[in-house]
Parts: sequence; structure tokens; C-alpha cells
Amino acid sequence: MKILVIGDSCIDVFRYGKVTRIAPEAPVPIIVPEKETSNPGMAGNVVANLKALNSEVEFFTNKNEIRKVRYVCSKYNHLLLRVDENDTCERINMASFALKIVPFKTEELDAVIISDYCKGFLEEEDIEIISKSFKCPVFLDTKKILGECCLLYTSPSPRDKRQS
Repeated sequence: MKILVIGDSCIDVFRYGKVTRIAPEAPVPIIVPEKETSNPGMAGNVVANLKALNSEVEFFTNKNEIRKVRYVCSKYNHLLLRVDENDTCERINMASFALKIVPFKTEELDAVIISDYCKGFLEEEDIEIISKSFKCPVFLDTKKILGECCLLYTSPSPRDKRQS
């Protein structure tokens, strides 16, 4: 399966540590770091999941590195704090996108996934242009309120045909 993923991505960092007391100057836990892990986040997580399912994936994302650092109590696996670094990105360059996708035969795509986390990479008009550029199914995940460009079209079910 060949899938194109378009969207903003980040690095998810998890810093696990031991919490044994509360700070004397404020009612917050004191964490003593034990280990750190990181993995692709947002649209990068979508890509990682698709690759785990043996899909061939082409990925178009922001250039700057957004980081979401989570501090987690290792004993209870409880999130204590999240720090977002570099939390916005530049808007997609549609000319660059077209240059990257043109050599790639769009007829060979099985699906396009637009994974929009509202960090500035995609605007509504970009989503509309991308959605209309492909003949394969286009799946969209966003928190934006979109207009008619994203109406869901389904074929009539056999039951609907019987009623007509």
C-alpha cells in the first residue's frame, strides 16, 4: 500500500523520574530523572504506525523541530508536566509540495492522509487544494472547522436503492 501523509510533526519526548516529595516553595512534585525516550509525534506518529503496518509512506511535513517534552512519574506513569518547545511552524510551501509530488505518480497512491495539528503548517485553503488534487481517498484529521471542501460523499447503500 502506498500512502502520502501531509501534516505537522514533532518529537515526543518522555522524561521519566522518581517523585518522593513536594517542593517547599510551591505545591509541585520534585522529579529526579531516571530515563528518557523519544519518538515521532503528531503526523510523524501516523507515519510510524503506517510503516509498522508495512505501508510504503511518502511524508511531507514542517522543517523546524517542534518538541513536546513530558515529565512522567515513573512509579505511577502519571503525567506531571508538559513543555512545548518551538510550538509553531511555517506554512506549507505549495510550490515545493507540487515539485516533490509531481515526480511521484499520484495514480499509484492508495490514499492520502492529512494530519493537521493546527501548528501553522496547513491552512483551510491548503487542505482544500490538497484534497482536490488526488483521485484516491483523502482522509483528514484536523481540529479546524472547515467549509464545504470537506463534505463526506458516500455511495448509496443497497437499502437506499430499494426504497427508490
